[in-house]
Amino acid sequence: MQPHKHCYDGSEIRGAGKAVRTYTFGNFVKYFLPRPEEFASWDKDAGGISEPIRNRLTEIISANLKSASPLPMLLKVGDNVDATHDLIVRTFAHNGYIYIGLHMLCPNPELK
Repeated sequence: MQPHKHCYDGSEIRGAGKAVRTYTFGNFVKYFLPRPEEFASWDKDAGGISEPIRNRLTEIISANLKSASPLPMLLKVGDNVDATHDLIVRTFAHNGYIYIGLHMLCPNPELK
């Protein structure tokens, strides 16, 4: 069984086993979104994420993409309970595969 089709294992950007470009969060993710039309303002929205969270996302995703055996990744986005960004990272098993789960919490719009 293959990993979920919306999860990305990093193989497409690793040309001949080496990185094609230096990865920073946001510059590749938008190409792997299941429904890109739903994220028309991706660049603006990703730029609004606090720098520490963007750096942590970059670190986690980059390390995974550079590994000899990248794991499939699942990025979920939701509302936080307050007006801050947060990131929850967990590994989990699903259908016989180990995934890296990234749960990005964005400022709660109800608090504006």
